[in-house]
Amino acid sequence: MKNNVGKNPIIACIGSTKIISDSLGPIVGQLLLDKYHVEATVVGSLLSPLNAVNLVERMNKARLLNPFGKIIAVDAYESTQNEDSIRIINGGIKPGLASGKDLPRTGDYSIIASAQKTNGHSCCLGKVYALADKIAKLISFITKRNDVALSSFTPDPISALYQSLDRHPNI
Repeated sequence: MKNNVGKNPIIACIGSTKIISDSLGPIVGQLLLDKYHVEATVVGSLLSPLNAVNLVERMNKARLLNPFGKIIAVDAYESTQNEDSIRIINGGIKPGLASGKDLPRTGDYSIIASAQKTNGHSCCLGKVYALADKIAKLISFITKRNDVALSSFTPDPISALYQSLDRHPNI
């Protein structure tokens, strides 16, 4: 059996709405709720961000409501590359490391992304939104299909992600 996310996973959409580059997670959460209507427990959105202040409490509540759901953590990361990137990780992440926070590891699987900076400055909202929509579309696809493992999108996750989404335009 593949190590898929199973039914009704918990999607931890981590980030702040106060910093554009860090708003990836909340945008993904909002898209999952409003556009893709996933069958999942979505924690974190533009209206209710999952951040360093409330991460532990809200994830504990999500785990109580959905004790067997696999957790997919979604977060932005600081990239040294000068290009948009999406990485899929088989395992959890430690959110807040870039800002010196010591938060617990979150996720059975993780999707992290970084938008290209413009002239060394912060990235624009349009790029973050485009990455968020691709991630939300991928999560929607995976939660609707029980025979697709998130780990099947590695080792070249960005190519696999784009190829998969291109093959399934009606998601």
